[in-house]
Amino acid sequence: MHLVFLGASFFISNYSRASPLGSIFLKKLQKTPHCFFDSDILPAEKMSQFQRIKAGLIRWFLKFRVGRLLMRIAIAIVVPKYRIGVNVVCIDNDNHILLLKHVFHPLSPWGLPGGWMDKNESPADCGLRELREETGISDATTGEALLISHNSGPEHINIIFMAEVNRNKPVTKLDGVEITESKWITPETAPEQLTIETVVALKKAWATRNIDFDFPENQIAKASF
Repeated sequence: MHLVFLGASFFISNYSRASPLGSIFLKKLQKTPHCFFDSDILPAEKMSQFQRIKAGLIRWFLKFRVGRLLMRIAIAIVVPKYRIGVNVVCIDNDNHILLLKHVFHPLSPWGLPGGWMDKNESPADCGLRELREETGISDATTGEALLISHNSGPEHINIIFMAEVNRNKPVTKLDGVEITESKWITPETAPEQLTIETVVALKKAWATRNIDFDFPENQIAKASF
């Protein structure tokens, strides 16, 4: 859709250089209330005639419902779509953190509860749902996002939240296929071959409880798949 604006703006911009009508149109745009080129972000005196006309056209077009609808359609078609994975650092009042042993992560089997975000689901809700489905823990509350990263294999955005529970409850829903074991850890009992994202998230979670955690770099897994 931006190409349409560019084409129209280019035509009007060229026309306005030699036409009194084009000059009048430009002056009208410059007097439009709240027009984009009157903003402090890009002052009018720093914009070319082409930029001013294009900005004015876009602003004018988006005043109409059909313009906003076409913009949403264009975004749905053009903007890249990414998979989003969500994990949770489930921590209790005694600063224990829950880890699960994942069959699908052979290079770093121990990791955080989590999974793929569903359509129309918020990241925080996804984290709580995955925690509930994988462990049976249903009374956790999500806190801040500890880490957002871009990962390959498969390509996705990963978000790690902190989730708090009153005490380290037993895990009741291990399926024995995808997840085979669980354990509540302290900094002293953290397993080896955790991914760097998991290590960073653990350190940030314990830091909120004033606990320093240093994991040797040679014990960090380079990948999970």
